[in-house]
Amino acid sequence: MLDRFFLLGDVAPTELLTGTYDYRLVALSVAIAILSSALAYHLAAFANASRERLSRVVGIGTSGVVMGTGVWMMHFIGMMSFQLCVQVSYDPAITALSLLPALAASWLALSRTSEQDSALRMVINGTLIGAGIGLMHYGGMAAMVMAPSLRYDPALFVVSLIVAIGLAIASLFVRGALRTRLQQRRWLSNAGGGAVLGLAISGMHYMAILATRFIGQEEPGSEVLQSSTSMVVVLIMSKVLVALVIFVVVINMLLRYRDLYFRSKALAEMEARLREQADASKLIAEEAKDKAELLANMRSEFLSSMSHEIRTPMHGIMGLIGEIQRQPISPKVRELAELLDVVTRNMLHLLNDILDYSKLEGGQFQLQPRRYQMTTEVQGVTASFDATARHKGLTLITEVPADLPVTLDPVRVNQIINNLVGNAIKFTERGFVKLSVDETHNPQGARCVRIQVEDSGVGIRPEVRDKIFDKYYQVVDSSINYVSGTGLGLSICKQLTTLMGGSISVASELGRGTTFTVEIPCDAVAADAVAPVEAAPQAVTAPVAETSALRVLAADDNSINRALLTAYFQDTGHTLVTVEDGRQAVDAAKKSDFDVVLMDIGMPVLNGPAAMDEIRRISDAWAQRPFIALTANARKEDKQDYLAKGFAGYVSKPFTREELMAEIGRVANAKTQHAALQEPAAAEELDEDSNELEVLMDNFAAFSPADLKNFIVSAAAQLHLNLSIIRDRLHANDVEGLEEPLHCIAGSAPAIGCVRLGQITRQAMDHIRTGGPKAQILQLAQSSLAMGEGSVQWLHRLARGM
Repeated sequence: MLDRFFLLGDVAPTELLTGTYDYRLVALSVAIAILSSALAYHLAAFANASRERLSRVVGIGTSGVVMGTGVWMMHFIGMMSFQLCVQVSYDPAITALSLLPALAASWLALSRTSEQDSALRMVINGTLIGAGIGLMHYGGMAAMVMAPSLRYDPALFVVSLIVAIGLAIASLFVRGALRTRLQQRRWLSNAGGGAVLGLAISGMHYMAILATRFIGQEEPGSEVLQSSTSMVVVLIMSKVLVALVIFVVVINMLLRYRDLYFRSKALAEMEARLREQADASKLIAEEAKDKAELLANMRSEFLSSMSHEIRTPMHGIMGLIGEIQRQPISPKVRELAELLDVVTRNMLHLLNDILDYSKLEGGQFQLQPRRYQMTTEVQGVTASFDATARHKGLTLITEVPADLPVTLDPVRVNQIINNLVGNAIKFTERGFVKLSVDETHNPQGARCVRIQVEDSGVGIRPEVRDKIFDKYYQVVDSSINYVSGTGLGLSICKQLTTLMGGSISVASELGRGTTFTVEIPCDAVAADAVAPVEAAPQAVTAPVAETSALRVLAADDNSINRALLTAYFQDTGHTLVTVEDGRQAVDAAKKSDFDVVLMDIGMPVLNGPAAMDEIRRISDAWAQRPFIALTANARKEDKQDYLAKGFAGYVSKPFTREELMAEIGRVANAKTQHAALQEPAAAEELDEDSNELEVLMDNFAAFSPADLKNFIVSAAAQLHLNLSIIRDRLHANDVEGLEEPLHCIAGSAPAIGCVRLGQITRQAMDHIRTGGPKAQILQLAQSSLAMGEGSVQWLHRLARGM
C-alpha cells in the first residue's frame, strides 16, 4: 500500500526525471506567501480587538480566506515554476478540493489566536497551520495528471512536514514577541510573523518538491508548452488574488467604519448626557464643555487615523495596478488591469463618501462658495455619464438654461448631481434619465436653483420613500433592481442640501419612475459680471516632469511603498536611494548629497519632520534642499501644516507615478528658478498646427474620437473655471488666493498640450510659496491669464473640428 505513495525500492537513474526552476515564479510564489500571511495576521488582529461580534466573525473569516487562498496560490505558482520535460495538467476536482484544508486550518488557527495565548496554545495553533499547509500541498500534488509516476522519498517527506509545522509555530512566537516589544506598532509584529509563516509555507513546498520523485520518460518539446501555459495561468491567478485582496480590504474597511460609527454614536450619547448635566451649575457646565471637546477631538483623530490606515494599502494597490498597466502586456490583461483600476478608484470614492459623511455628522464640514456659471458646469458633469448611459441603452437628457450665474460651492453641488444622476442610471434598465436645472424663487422670495432628476425606472414603494434619506439605508425589494452601495449617497445629498439652506424631496410611482427635486438658495449675480465657466473634467494627470537627472533620497518604513517607489523611478533617469526610517535618512544625508528628499511622516525611530530638521542642520547646502512630504493624511489642514513645517511639497497617498514626478519636478524647478526670475513670455496664440496638438494626441492616443472630444471640452471647461478664479483674485489683489487655481493649471496644462502655460503658472506658484516679490507674482499671474485664455480658445476650436 505504501509503495503507491513512497519510493521504497531502487529505481534506475535513467527513469528518474529532473526539472528546472523559473526563479521569477519562485520569487513571486514566496512573495505571495509572505504578503498573504502578513495581511491575514493584520486583519485577524483587528477582528479580535473588535467589540462587535459581526466584525470579529467576518474579520476572522476573511483573514482565513486570504491566508488559505495565498497558501493555495503559492503552491500552484510554485508548481508552475518547476519545469519538467513532460506534459502536465491538473485534475479540476482534486485541485479545488486541495483548497479546503488550507482554508480550514487558516480559519481555525486565526480564530484561536489572541494576545493572551500561552506557549502550548501557540504550539497547537502552529501545528494546525503547518498540517493544513502539508495536507493542501500533497493534495495539490495528487491533482497532477501526467504520464510519469509520482512517488515521495519517506525521509524528506517527514522533513517537509517538520519544516512546515516548525516554522508555523515559530511565526506565532515571533509575532507574540514583537507584539510585546512593539506596543505602538502592531503592524510590525504582524509583518514579522507573516514573513516567518510565508517562509514556512514556501519552505515546506520546495522541501516537498525535493522529496518528490518523477519516474518515467521525457517528452521532448513539452517544456515549451508547459512554460507558456504556466505564464498564462500565473497571470490569471495573480489577478484573482489582487481582486480577492481588494474585496477583503473593502469588507474590513466597512466593518471598521461600522465599529467607528457605533463608537461615535456612544460618544455622541455621552456628550449629550454631559450637556444635560451641565445645566446644574456653571462649574459642571465648564467641565462638561471640556469633556465634550475632548470627545469631539478623539472622534476627529480616530477619523484621521482610519483614513491614514486605509489609504496606505490603497496606495500600494493602486500603484501596483499602475505599474502593471505600464508593462508591455496583452490587450486582455490590459483590460483586466483597467477593470481593477476602476474598482480601486471606486473604493477610494467610497472612502471619500464615508469621510464626507463623518465630517457632516461631526459639524466639521465647511462650504467654499464661489461665483460661477452653472450652465456649463452641469453640462460637464452630465457628460461624464454619457458612456454609462449609452452602455445601458438609456437616453440621457439635460435641460439647463443658457445663462445661470450662481454663488454656490460648485464641488458640493456637483456631488449632489453626481449622486442623483448616478443612482438614476443604476436603477433604470430601459427608457431615459432626465436632468433639469432652472431658476425659481422660494416662498420667502429668495432666488433659488431647482435641480430635478427624473428617470423611467422601477420606482420606489410608498412605505420605503420616507427612509431612503436615512444613513446606511438601502432599498432591498424583489420588485426593485437592487444595486449595492454604502447607503450614504442620498443621506449625504440631504445633509449637503440642508447645509446650503435648501431642501430635497422625492416623488415616485412604482413601475413608472422616480423624480428627485433639490432647491438651493443662491445669491443673484449680474450675468455680465460672471465669466462663462464650463464643467470640471475628470482628473487629469501630468506627465513625468521634464527635469534633469536628480539624486533622490526616499524614507518610508513600509516595504511595499519603498518597492513601489523603486518601480516608479525606473526609466526616469533619476537615481533613487531608499531607507526605512528617519534615522537612516539622516545617516544617508551625512554620507551623500541629494537633490530632493521624499519623506514619509509617521516612521519609527525618528519621524519625518524631525528627520528633516536634523538633515537641514548638517550644512548650509542641505538647508536649501527641497523636502516632499509623503503621507496618507489627506485633509486640507494636514497639507497646510506640513508646508508650514518647512516641506517644499506634499503628495497625499494614494498617488500616481505622474503625480509624484510632477511634484518632484515642481520643487526641483522652484529651487533653480528662485535665484533669478525670468520674464514671462507674452501670451501666444496657439494653433492646430503647433506641437501642443502633438503632445495632446500622444498623451491620449488610447482615447476614441468621441471620448477625446468630450475630454477636450471638459479640459477647456476646467481651465476656464480656474482662469475665472485667477481673474477674481487679481481684481481683489489677493496674492495668496492665486495659489490654488495656479496649482490646478500647472498640474494639468502639460497633459493637454499647453506646456508653456504649465511652465509659467508653475513659476508663478513657486514665487507665491517662496515669498517672492508681490509685483512679480501679479505680473506672472496676469501673463498666465492671458496665455490661458488663448489656450481655451485653441481647445474649443480643436473640439469643434473633431
